[in-house]
Amino acid sequence: MKDEMVLVMNAPSQDFTTQKLKQLSENPDWSGLFFMPRDKAETDPTYRQVIPYSVIQRAGDTGVPEYLTYRRDGTEGRLDGLFSIGVGGHVNPIDGFGWKAIINALNRELYEELRITPKDYAILPKMIMLNGNTVDSVHAGIVILIQTWTGNLTRTDEIGHWWWRTVAGLRLHAKNNQLETWSVAALEMIEV
Repeated sequence: MKDEMVLVMNAPSQDFTTQKLKQLSENPDWSGLFFMPRDKAETDPTYRQVIPYSVIQRAGDTGVPEYLTYRRDGTEGRLDGLFSIGVGGHVNPIDGFGWKAIINALNRELYEELRITPKDYAILPKMIMLNGNTVDSVHAGIVILIQTWTGNLTRTDEIGHWWWRTVAGLRLHAKNNQLETWSVAALEMIEV
């Protein structure tokens, strides 16, 4: 993290949408979006780090949608032990510029963590922008629902084991405070 550069935007209002972000990213001068050192971005709430947050969905045996769910373990201390339905990561200069950089980061993270490449996906209109703690206040999540992919889901150091959960099962995790806050927010968006 020491020298890592990450994509940030000036902290927007709570009603900022994915469409507005896409328009901003397609602006030729990329005003309002830029790369800055991650260690600075992690502590300055006047900016939000842009994070593609992928939720992987499949049709269960009964046709009811199920979501890939895993327990966080050792990658981020504040999230250890919590269940998550999201796979995400920072957008870095290696990913390019504009909206394509966000999609490239999405593809890179999914390949690094599960060895898959998204084939069919939907980008949800609302963004995750929470303020419940110092970490949430410096991140903005783009929720991407992955419905089909190429490659076989593969265990990695990042995600070593997963389960498939229905919305009802995820609600139970949330009720018991076992689901990370971004997953709770993403679940609420999916249910709309």
